[in-house]
Amino acid sequence: MVLAQEKLVHYPMVIGGETITTGSEDIIEPATGKPFATVALGTKADVDRAVEAAKKPSLLGQPSPMASAAPL
Repeated sequence: MVLAQEKLVHYPMVIGGETITTGSEDIIEPATGKPFATVALGTKADVDRAVEAAKKPSLLGQPSPMASAAPL
């Protein structure tokens, strides 16, 4: 008997209100060794866009707390 494959939950990446679809990777449940979810993968360009988006004012008109964070 073939069981229907369970659909994995996908956790997308959202940068500045835009969903990023550059790729995904399975997250494995250590107890079973089976995937239970997927997460979006980002690129260096996605990181740069996220930093710039964090510097912009939020929807509530207040700057993001990350806007004044010290660089790493």
